[in-house]
Amino acid sequence: SLFIPQYTIGALLGITTLGLGDPSACIIGKLFGKHKFKNGKSVEGFIAFVIGATISMFMFTHIAIWKLIPIALVGAIAEAYSGEKDNMMIQLTVALAAFIIL
Repeated sequence: SLFIPQYTIGALLGITTLGLGDPSACIIGKLFGKHKFKNGKSVEGFIAFVIGATISMFMFTHIAIWKLIPIALVGAIAEAYSGEKDNMMIQLTVALAAFIIL
């Protein structure tokens, strides 16, 4: 985050989260998802989202991981409960969480 302007960090985190967190949740959820939420998505996919999103955000920004994990959790909750519009909601909620946390 040394060379990234502060006002663009939320957008960057939203895009990177969507790029690695969402596919991780889908793949791991379909292959290993045994514990389901009421909406059909899996706990394993949720955890994979948090891990994938945290890794992707750290790779692009080098912000402390303890600050990124809550942002990834917000994105995972948005992904788990937003239905068909999850791609838009992930980016918006991650950007908002980044604005509040960072």
